[in-house]
Amino acid sequence: MKHLVAGVITVAALTGSFVARAEDASEVQGLNVSWAQGGCYVDTSAFDVPSAGSCFGMGPRSGRAVFVVMGLDQTGGRYTVQWLDGTCNYIGYSVQEGSYCTRNIYWGVTQQRVQVIDNWTGAVSPILTAYAEYETDM
Repeated sequence: MKHLVAGVITVAALTGSFVARAEDASEVQGLNVSWAQGGCYVDTSAFDVPSAGSCFGMGPRSGRAVFVVMGLDQTGGRYTVQWLDGTCNYIGYSVQEGSYCTRNIYWGVTQQRVQVIDNWTGAVSPILTAYAEYETDM
């Protein structure tokens, strides 16, 4: 009987520690909206990689900027991404980039703002901004 009681206490203690660890993990995950950054790249025929904060491209009269949210794993549907100001030509989703916003860009600097909501915790990111700079080569 002593072994049975000891076994039940051990299992209960282990179960409690697993629950505590799961709660700790969700709290850490909930902080992810503070890790989010606005990013972008100017779309080219090469394999493009977004950079945090700003991007640069050069080409003919116009180009296409792709704005993304960096620093979050968006594959589980935990986050709602809100592209602000109604300026996106197209809003899409890919597993590699998560939610993205494309915009036609012309000579100069184009700004795109976005905000992220953590659907599990209700946490809201500050407004994130990325800047795409484009120059014509003509």
